[in-house]
Amino acid sequence: MFIAHGQKVRKHSRWIMLAILIVIVPSFVALFTTTGSRDPQPGEVPTFRGKPMKPAQFEDAKRAVRDQFVLSSGRRAPNTRQYEDAIVREATIRIVLLRKAEELGVRVSEEVLLNNIRQLPAFQNQNGQFDINLYRQYIISLNNHGISEQRFQDLMRDQMTIGQLQNLISDAAKVAPQEVELHYGPLNEKLWIELVRFDVADVKDKPAVSDEDALKYFEPNKEKFEKAAQVKVRYARFAFDDMQKNIQVNDTEIQDYYTQNLSRYLSWDTNINAIVTNSLANARTEIRADLIAIAAQRQAGEIAQQLSIKLVPEANAPRADFAKLAAEAGATLGETGYFGQEETPTGVKAGRSFRQAAFAFTYQPDPPFSDPVLGEDGYYVLEYLDSKPARIPEFAEVKAEVVEQLQRERVYEATTAAARASLDQVNKLVASGKAFADAAVELKLKVQTIGPFTIAGTELEIAGAAQVQQSALGMRTNTVSPFIQTADGGLFFLLKDRQPFDREEFEKVKDQFARQLLTQQRQALFESWLGMTLQQEQVSLGRQRSRAPQTDESAPVESAE
Repeated sequence: MFIAHGQKVRKHSRWIMLAILIVIVPSFVALFTTTGSRDPQPGEVPTFRGKPMKPAQFEDAKRAVRDQFVLSSGRRAPNTRQYEDAIVREATIRIVLLRKAEELGVRVSEEVLLNNIRQLPAFQNQNGQFDINLYRQYIISLNNHGISEQRFQDLMRDQMTIGQLQNLISDAAKVAPQEVELHYGPLNEKLWIELVRFDVADVKDKPAVSDEDALKYFEPNKEKFEKAAQVKVRYARFAFDDMQKNIQVNDTEIQDYYTQNLSRYLSWDTNINAIVTNSLANARTEIRADLIAIAAQRQAGEIAQQLSIKLVPEANAPRADFAKLAAEAGATLGETGYFGQEETPTGVKAGRSFRQAAFAFTYQPDPPFSDPVLGEDGYYVLEYLDSKPARIPEFAEVKAEVVEQLQRERVYEATTAAARASLDQVNKLVASGKAFADAAVELKLKVQTIGPFTIAGTELEIAGAAQVQQSALGMRTNTVSPFIQTADGGLFFLLKDRQPFDREEFEKVKDQFARQLLTQQRQALFESWLGMTLQQEQVSLGRQRSRAPQTDESAPVESAE
């Protein structure tokens, strides 16, 4: 290792940056792809070449996937069935890819590994140079999750190895010159359509729903009305505004900052139609404010980190007095009510990072204190107070929600049914010789003309835009599309006209488009190779249930990449 650190480095390192989100080298492609492998059966352990994988190797791979989740997200992977299934699948493919890399002689030397780490943007200072303090602080934060510096480097080496394997396989992809135009043409032709939309918002009268209907709907759909898990925390806030009061900036600092960031003080002079540099005198007030803000943020972070260090539990010691230590550090104390993962507590200006830190306690409440969390107005350190698990409520508690949901579904079903019936009638009238617009008018439907637009270069501001463009890609002119169902109802359209793409524009972007096409084909080639490899090696991406208690089986699955 090129940087050594001891057990007490956290108490003596100068805090600069806590949660560094590492830009990892190319990671797995299609990690959840099962192409070429048979579907897993519940309770099945993954197999390789027809035999179960060695338990020690498989558990080590799962641990690596969990650690990789920490590297990319700054928190532990939730202990849910969905996450566990994803981790099992990802660990299985990780083993396969690393074995293939070894067979093909793909390896990463120590020198290449360390150079790659030094070049990661997360560890660069303002001058674009490797900053040992940023690196050290990141290692400290990883130690809090049980990941050592050596473990971090081992994970990076494996990721780089997989990245090199991917490059080795995908380098065989090629793009012929004629392919570029064949792919570019359909995506950039000019299109015109006549569109008919059906929107639930146009339905004014809500259908009646009886108590009996609502209860009958509730019983098989209880999960839809699940009350989300909630957490309650106390927090210490170190406000930037409070720090700014005692910060002084001298002329030398202003001059140095101006010199190092000269490009920030350029403006367009309309008198001479040229770019000019604002003088130091004109920029002095702005620079002073910037320097004070930067220093205030750094100072708030350092004090927050010092508090976080004091809260680190000692062996067999009682729980630290959070309120007392926070007050001594000059923090503003606050306490939230119970809040969910998508709710920001009143008085807190830290958004998602605050919520993530708070809900991390529900997975691992010991220690009950967080590392500093960067917010809009300061740094926050959290203390876990209590949490409520997700639950299915009784019908009486959510009766109004059930009635409203059932009404929405009935309105939606009626709207889409009317749309499909109208499409059938329009098709019959068009087949009899009527123009699409005339048929729509006869059925009292509103027609919207849209165009010109292209598949690739236009963002249509309509519901179902992607489906509309995808359908238009393969249609002949003067034909009517199938019914396209959208979140608010549905639509269908007539492809009225299609004109060739702009060849002059194509010549300008041809090289760039060719590179994009090559990237897509490289990825497709690697995914195809991965699928065939899984099949040839008789790999089953089995499921192995976690022995830990399942806290929320309805939680969405996030990538552990």
